[in-house]
Amino acid sequence: AAELPDAGDATVVAFARDGVLRAAWTLVDPIDPNAREVVAALLRRRLDVAIVTGDRRAAASAVAAQLHVLQDHVHAECSPVRKAEIVTEHERAGSPVLFVGDGFNDAAALAAASVGAAMGAGESGGGTDLARAAGRLILLRGELPDVLVALDVAKATVRTIAQNLLLAVAYNVVAIPWAMGLLARFGVVSPEPSTAGLAMAASSLAVVLNAFRLSLASARFGSRR
Repeated sequence: AAELPDAGDATVVAFARDGVLRAAWTLVDPIDPNAREVVAALLRRRLDVAIVTGDRRAAASAVAAQLHVLQDHVHAECSPVRKAEIVTEHERAGSPVLFVGDGFNDAAALAAASVGAAMGAGESGGGTDLARAAGRLILLRGELPDVLVALDVAKATVRTIAQNLLLAVAYNVVAIPWAMGLLARFGVVSPEPSTAGLAMAASSLAVVLNAFRLSLASARFGSRR
């Protein structure tokens, strides 16, 4: 069998024929300039960060050290199936997974995760069509900081839904007894049909305007990048 050269932290791509090594190349992928900032922000949010890659253990460990990711959270030399298995293991343990990927080998893991975030093409042309098809969320610009924007917008969306439900319940708790005349004993007369209609329109408008704040929040979160 052909013996690969020692490439340290680099990834080796080799060509062998009849068990004889004919050629070998060492490849080193530069770390995304935003990766450190994004990982640090995720850790500040008390989220566990792991690296799941098909690269060699030495290369993956070197990247983890630069990003301050725990070495026991590094899964190297993973096949596409193994990546999906790792995601599934965490999901079954009760830990929802946000998996971010852009390659063919990430498609299965993107599909298995609670949220598979596929990198869009962006200006760099990165992100494969298969990854984008498998992901439930597509970061159109293909930039890592958009992971943080997506998390912020998702949190704001859940908060807005809760607020709108509260507004709807509060409106009906007050409006239904009012319309039925149950508040007459307190000196509150039943509304005229026109007044009831205006009150209903006002409640709907309040919910819509509150939901509209999400678009403003998205722009604000994006401007923080």
